[in-house]
Amino acid sequence: MDIDMIGRLLLNDIFNRIASKKLIISRISFIGFSLGNLIIRSALGRPEFDCYRGNLHTYLSFGGPHMGLLYHNMFLVKTGRDLLATLLYY
Repeated sequence: MDIDMIGRLLLNDIFNRIASKKLIISRISFIGFSLGNLIIRSALGRPEFDCYRGNLHTYLSFGGPHMGLLYHNMFLVKTGRDLLATLLYY
């Protein structure tokens, strides 16, 4: 199963939950970690999500491979990684 299919399944799960609980959505937020961030991004980019796009409140992304592995040697990525490691160490 690819990320696009899992993103579709995520949206279906969200829509089913909203319908089954008869919820009125004023704000919707997402928190993702690692590969989950790519799945959330896939779901948010789908046309089925357009009806809730105006209600998108927050999207927090932790440890997501948004840039892929192509840029793993980039100076900016290394500097950010080293800075975070330093901050977390103290």
